[in-house]
Amino acid sequence: MNKTELELPNIWPIRVWDNQEGGGGTWVLPSLNHMEVIPTLWIILQQIIDDWKKYSAEFSFTSVNDPNISKIEFQFNTFDELEPRFINCLFSYINFIFLLENGFDVMFDELKGLAKELDLPIKIPKKPKRNAYIQRLRLVRNHTVVHWGGPKNKDYIDSRAGRNWGFSIPTDADTLEDISFGYVSLVGANDRELRTLAQTHMEVTAYLRKYDVACAGMLKEIVQFLPIKKGSLEYVYLAPHNTSNKAHT
Repeated sequence: MNKTELELPNIWPIRVWDNQEGGGGTWVLPSLNHMEVIPTLWIILQQIIDDWKKYSAEFSFTSVNDPNISKIEFQFNTFDELEPRFINCLFSYINFIFLLENGFDVMFDELKGLAKELDLPIKIPKKPKRNAYIQRLRLVRNHTVVHWGGPKNKDYIDSRAGRNWGFSIPTDADTLEDISFGYVSLVGANDRELRTLAQTHMEVTAYLRKYDVACAGMLKEIVQFLPIKKGSLEYVYLAPHNTSNKAHT
C-alpha cells in the first residue's frame, strides 16, 4: 500500500501475456516493483531524517541546567556523542538517494521504450536533471561514502579531498540537529559543503518528485490504450476495476 504522497505507486502494473504456441509465459511491466520498492525507499529517506531529529533532540543545552558548563563546552562534548550517529544517518541517506534515483531512471527509460514499442502517441517528458546541489551530493557519495578517497583515481584532487569530513555547527543552536558536513577540503577541489540533513531532504525530495511525476504521467497515458495485442504478446492493465476483454491490435 502506498503510504507516501508519490503518484507512481498508485498505478497498477501492466501484465504481458505471450500467447505463442506452446506457451510463452507472462510477466509484468514496469519490471521494477514500483508499488512496493519506490514507496519503501521514499519512506526510508524520511525515516532517516526523523531518526536524526529525534536522536539529536535528546542533547539539549537548556536541559543541562548547569551554570558551570558553557554552551561551547556543551557543543564540543555533545558533538563527540553525536558524530557517529550523524555520519550513520548522513551516509545512509546519501546512498538511498541514488538508489532511488537509479530506480526512477531505469523506470523512466523502460516506460519510454514501452511507449515506442507499442507505437503509442504519447508525449515523452524530459528526464529530470540533477541540479548543482544534487551533483554535490553525488560527489560526496563517490569520493567519501562509497569510495573513501579512492580506490580508483585516488590521487585526484576530489578523491584526496573526500578523505576529509569537516563539520559546521551553529554557535547559537540549543541542539546539534543542524550539523553540516564537508567544511574541510583542499584548494582546487570541487565544493563538498552540504546543508543540514533537513535542508538536504527538502532539496532531494523536490528533485525525486520530478521523476515520480514524469514516470507516473507516462504510465497513466500508456494504460489508457490497453489492452493491446502486438504479435503473440498481449498487454493488459492489471487495475482491479479493469474488466475489458477486447484488445487493440
